[in-house]
Amino acid sequence: MNAEALEKTRELRDEMDANGAGYFEKVGDLVIDPDTGEIIEFPENLAGAAERMAWLALQWEEANGQAKEWEATKARYTAAMDRLLTEMDVPGFKTERHSIRRQAGYAKAHIEKLPEARITYELSDADTDLIILSGASALNAKRLEQLIASRPDLKDALLSLIDQTKGFLRVERLRRQAPEIQRVTKEMPE
Repeated sequence: MNAEALEKTRELRDEMDANGAGYFEKVGDLVIDPDTGEIIEFPENLAGAAERMAWLALQWEEANGQAKEWEATKARYTAAMDRLLTEMDVPGFKTERHSIRRQAGYAKAHIEKLPEARITYELSDADTDLIILSGASALNAKRLEQLIASRPDLKDALLSLIDQTKGFLRVERLRRQAPEIQRVTKEMPE
């Protein structure tokens, strides 16, 4: 993007900030409203919606691929720093720009283990309810919807527990079809 277009983008952003209307963001050659997703400016060579969608999908794929590569790289650096902390026998380390600390792991409880624990430890219904209500942070909406089929008498109560959320956009790269394998006869050298 040229300097003139960049200056125009800055002016629009500054004007919106002054009016309290938010701001736009420039991502590569794209200017977008981060709150609504509205495209303010596309690269000039993209005329139709199909071209724009193809270009956006390509940009997304590139960003996603780079993110995965950087995540893999970050994981290697993390493992190396963890190993070095172990070798140094220290829980953390500070440099001029970074503070490196080993974080404690976390515990994870599994509802699937509850029936076995109930039998093993002879838990009462009240104890089981207390465990579930104390440890639950969410209910599985799909399982509650499935329960409606077998317990229609609970339908209204179950539906009152379920909130619908906004869906998400999924982007996948189309795979090229593998070339057809054909048999050809070998010509024997003379």
